[in-house]
Amino acid sequence: MKPFLSIIIPVYNGSLYLRETIESVLCQPCNDFELLLMDDGSTDGSLEICQSYESDRVKVFSHANCGVSLTRNEGMERSSGQWIIFCDQDDAMRKNFYTSERKAQMQELLQAGVELIVPGAWWCDAQLRYGTRRFIEKETKCSGIYEGRNDALSWDHMLTFNMCLYARSLFFNTDGSATPVRFFALPKDVETTFRHMALYAARKILFSDEYAFCLRRCNEESVSSTWDWMKVYPVVFDAYARLVNWHRTFYPEDRQAIEGAEKALLRRMSFTVDEVGRNQWDLGEIRQLVNDYVGEGAPWVHLLDKYSYEGQLLLKLLSSPKEVVANYHVPLLRKAVRFCRKVLEKHLFIGGGKTEVVLGRWL
Repeated sequence: MKPFLSIIIPVYNGSLYLRETIESVLCQPCNDFELLLMDDGSTDGSLEICQSYESDRVKVFSHANCGVSLTRNEGMERSSGQWIIFCDQDDAMRKNFYTSERKAQMQELLQAGVELIVPGAWWCDAQLRYGTRRFIEKETKCSGIYEGRNDALSWDHMLTFNMCLYARSLFFNTDGSATPVRFFALPKDVETTFRHMALYAARKILFSDEYAFCLRRCNEESVSSTWDWMKVYPVVFDAYARLVNWHRTFYPEDRQAIEGAEKALLRRMSFTVDEVGRNQWDLGEIRQLVNDYVGEGAPWVHLLDKYSYEGQLLLKLLSSPKEVVANYHVPLLRKAVRFCRKVLEKHLFIGGGKTEVVLGRWL
């Protein structure tokens, strides 16, 4: 009999926390699930750790390194559950998360046409001892069930994609063929575009703080902790450009959503310019990248005329780069203050006026 829930964990050199993550899944009260451990060419013994748990419920797959996005897509194809969860190798399921009562709730939601459950989150320290509770209902002002195909709802209404629960029907049609909702085949993980696709494509969406995972923050094995951001930005731009084409290809009748994706591309590029400037990085390098996308003769140049507000910083960078650079000049004292603030934020792990609690009883 096929399991009700599929839990997909992409694995790449994650030996430090991997056992704890796997154990947090296996200790769930309801055992009607399959755990798919998708090794992406690890070299640190992670595959051997995965294989030590292999059983009827725990399936291990391994392939040459191809990146986390394609690995997650393969996990989808190999899954068989009616609901799917993506869990990172350094995250943890809360104790008593998946119970018989929770399964019954999820069955009822499927019958009601819900294809996506968007939960709150526990953002924790590396030892999962302390955490900050983030409430999806408070942060998004959404609670209960909403209709999908809503452009406004599909942006910035998900804290992180790997706590959500996805109905199989969001990824597969009734004949078994794939829907358009997949991770883009990119060398880096740009999860924000996947969040948007899932929120937009789902028929119905439930926002509820009853569902929550524990995510490690500020740990040395997080995917983004070793990124060279100047190399990541071209991938991010590519992801948002693909998102525009995704809308044009699969939902051409929804002009509002297409325009929303076009604006998002410009906003993402503008945010990047601002981030590079504030960090005193090389604006000349980012200017060349912007020029490749929206400069004269570039594929997206028409968007600067179409959306003057979203594109104003980009246009200014292309036409008056010295003026933009001058705007980001930061005195030495202010640089020191910013550096101290970043150090404090990283090591104190306290933020935003949200509730901080000891998590021992949850795990």
